[in-house]
Amino acid sequence: MVIVSPAVEATPLALRMTIVNWRGGVYLGLARRLASFGLRAAALHADRTQQQRTQAVEGFRGGHYTVLVATDVAARGLDIDGITHVVNFEVPGSRETYVHRVGRTGRAAATGTALTLVAPEEQRALQALQRSFGPELQG
Repeated sequence: MVIVSPAVEATPLALRMTIVNWRGGVYLGLARRLASFGLRAAALHADRTQQQRTQAVEGFRGGHYTVLVATDVAARGLDIDGITHVVNFEVPGSRETYVHRVGRTGRAAATGTALTLVAPEEQRALQALQRSFGPELQG
């Protein structure tokens, strides 16, 4: 379940990015589900055509979409200023992947918020990630 605060959506310049992995094709309906809550969301993944991917990125960059749901692979190399929030729909598998994902909010000395959703079966992965960062990563 995804719960989104209307106050966050009301912020006109706030751009958010949700990153998911392939596991079970979870991303397929997430953008549609978010749109059903009134959020302007687009999906970015390898199964989309290049034209669809370009439209999603440019729509997000230009403010038409406020949420971009992306897989790790599709999100690599994106350079979009103004991303205020990154929501990891699952625990990243490595420190490098975590840094890559949450770094989307820190472009050009900007600050932002990163949130990682953790399922009970991901507790060990979360603990391993926390150990790799030491006290830098808050739970």
